[in-house]
Amino acid sequence: MKSRFLAVCFFLAGLMLASGASAQSFGEFFVAGGWSLRSPAVAASGMPPEKIGDFKPLAEHVSKKLPQGADLRESASGFRTLGDFVAAVHVSSELKIPFNDVKARMMNGGNLYTAVAALRPDIDSGIAVRNARASTHEALRQI
Repeated sequence: MKSRFLAVCFFLAGLMLASGASAQSFGEFFVAGGWSLRSPAVAASGMPPEKIGDFKPLAEHVSKKLPQGADLRESASGFRTLGDFVAAVHVSSELKIPFNDVKARMMNGGNLYTAVAALRPDIDSGIAVRNARASTHEALRQI
């Protein structure tokens, strides 16, 4: 019994070293009774978009990219997740597409890829969406 316990301890220590985790972040590995190597940013992206006001630095970052005078919570309403909203804002800003056009396409049954493909057929939609998702991930990591 004692040797099994030690084997589990060494396994967990090796897993932590391999993933670059510290003892303080060990609790992030356990999600709903299972193992997860997901970062907190990934979990934040699944939050309801109306929660954006709870994260002041993120709200300020996103507000700068929205059209002047746009209400943050109203702009976020209708999106499935916070990550979808922030990615749509990044696409709009980076590709100089009006945010309301991107939102309208996404709210009418589309996704970010199809919205970019329809609004900017001259660029590679896959690359644009991937860049926006990377920017979103970085912005969500800051919260």
